[in-house]
Amino acid sequence: LTSAVDQGVITVNPAQRIRLSKPDRYQAAVWSAEQASRFLAATSRDQHACLWRMALVLGMRRGELAGLRWDDLDLTTGTVTVTTTRVAVGATVVEGPPKSARSRRMLPLDAHTVGMLRRHQARQTHHARQENLGPVTHVFTGDHGQPLTPGWISRRFTELSTQIALPAIRFHDLRHASASLGLAAGESLKEVSA
Repeated sequence: LTSAVDQGVITVNPAQRIRLSKPDRYQAAVWSAEQASRFLAATSRDQHACLWRMALVLGMRRGELAGLRWDDLDLTTGTVTVTTTRVAVGATVVEGPPKSARSRRMLPLDAHTVGMLRRHQARQTHHARQENLGPVTHVFTGDHGQPLTPGWISRRFTELSTQIALPAIRFHDLRHASASLGLAAGESLKEVSA
């Protein structure tokens, strides 16, 4: 409209008179330590128990978990390197590098998570052999060896939270819960931020 005024097509930009109200800012909900612990205990036998644990303990984003490859894990040293993310662009899922340089990072894995990942890898490899799926590159996959989509992760998280009767939160809110739990456990703000 400003361009139309500049070109003489119209004399006044009618949009200049419009005053938009500011939307309410979303207030992230955070589970308590007890609620987070309940969620992890209740999902410990879920096919994707490692995914839920890594989201809550490490604060990894949904796209980072969906894009996580076995090559990104070093189970000997206990580290995960975030190199790839899977995001929905319309109806298509696109895989690429994380959104910023800070998003590319190495995170430590605790011994319990390493053990869970080793068992998950063994089950996944066994399933892939049985079903003739070929090599599986991604850590979190569906029944046919395909990487999980971000939308599926959110839907499944909501289903599980409802079944466990926990307060409804978004998957992304697990990052906030992770930060709160880290601070409560004595981690420094710098460590939690990283």
